[in-house]
Amino acid sequence: MKNVDELESGYKKHLRKTLELLEQKRKRILIRTIYVILSFLLPFMVPISVLIKETIADYLLAISLANVFIAFVVLLFGINSRKNYRKLYKKEIIGKIVKHINPDWNYASDMKVYMINFLKSEMFPERYDWFDGDDFIWGKMDGSDFQFSEFHVKGKASTYNQKGLNSEKWLPIFNGLFMHAELKTSFKGKTFISPVSAETVFGKDTTENKGRYKLVNLEENAFEDRFIVHSNDVTEAKHILNNIILQSILAFQNQYYNNPIKLSIIGSRVYFAIHSNKKLFEPKIWRSGVNFEDIGFMHHLFQLTTLIITELNLNSRIWTKA
Repeated sequence: MKNVDELESGYKKHLRKTLELLEQKRKRILIRTIYVILSFLLPFMVPISVLIKETIADYLLAISLANVFIAFVVLLFGINSRKNYRKLYKKEIIGKIVKHINPDWNYASDMKVYMINFLKSEMFPERYDWFDGDDFIWGKMDGSDFQFSEFHVKGKASTYNQKGLNSEKWLPIFNGLFMHAELKTSFKGKTFISPVSAETVFGKDTTENKGRYKLVNLEENAFEDRFIVHSNDVTEAKHILNNIILQSILAFQNQYYNNPIKLSIIGSRVYFAIHSNKKLFEPKIWRSGVNFEDIGFMHHLFQLTTLIITELNLNSRIWTKA
């Protein structure tokens, strides 16, 4: 797996022509966007112009109404242009960066992980009513299959006022990146790793309240200052979560402290949920190029996942022989 510097160097070297084409499209969209904004602001200049001269106000009003009509047409055209720009950006930039990380991986911009896999993680027991996602990446890491995408889940809550009228509102259950990967061994227990602030970040964490799960004391103070571990097989959890895994999770969290991470190990799969308030890997209209902070974030997540898969597979062999 190439490091982030190699990715950025290769990106600039091999995608230069594509970047130039995209930059031309981006500038055209930006010009249209600025025109639309100014056109809709122009009518608000009319009352000010009245203070100067009435004829100027009439002239500005006629121009502004014409501009608003034209801007509305440009806006409709611009929506389609943005969609095409996003589609091209995803295919020619993000897709090729994924291939540059690993040529055997696959990418589909408008696909997402299956909801059934999100539910199998058992990290979010709340009832959901809506989900969506994009930027689906799948392939193999260290011989184990994985799937990854941006993922968003919401639930609908109903409240009644004093008059008995029903009011509904959407509550976020999860926003961020969701990933799951295969393990070579199926573990007997279920183990959950959550940030200590899970209730405020992910919604109420009810893992510890299910009755079947016990707190796992790993005797790693730095890790346990940031994370809490529960399992229905404490002995197994202590054996498979070695110091390398704990320190790697902690290092990732320290680097991306605004993106709390949550994990579960169930059966023959490991699940990751990384909270994020912003949409990643999206083209920007107001500036050019790719945000390599997003790419670096994704790359470090893949590195962490590969390490955890390798260590869990190794630990499972040691554990089953013991």
